[in-house]
Amino acid sequence: MDTRGKILDWSSARPLVEEAAPPLVTGHFDPLTAAHARRLAALAETHGPLFVLITDPPDPVLPAAARAHLVAALAHVRCVIMAPPEGPGVVVAAFPPHRVLRGEQDDLALRDALSRHVRARHAQAGPPPGKEAS
Repeated sequence: MDTRGKILDWSSARPLVEEAAPPLVTGHFDPLTAAHARRLAALAETHGPLFVLITDPPDPVLPAAARAHLVAALAHVRCVIMAPPEGPGVVVAAFPPHRVLRGEQDDLALRDALSRHVRARHAQAGPPPGKEAS
């Protein structure tokens, strides 16, 4: 499935928003995890097909375009909006407040948990074969 058609800049997404008043989920999705996918699936069950706004975390691991492609691949995501140069607030302001579901803080917690998990796994595994610990 080619998901590039689901990724829109704000000027292209705005008419769809004005027409349907869909739910908007904001988040960094840096990186996209299984927990993100489960959360979005649960939100879509309650709220219908989702519009997702990709926001930038401090010190991103992946560029916004890569994160947008990953999120667009999820079936319950109708549209992924790239934040405009004016910032994500412009997009958020176009949605009714009760239709905006902010996820940035949860995303930072997920990224921290993933980072701790990876570091712990590496510590348990020890040095790669043929390498001595220094």
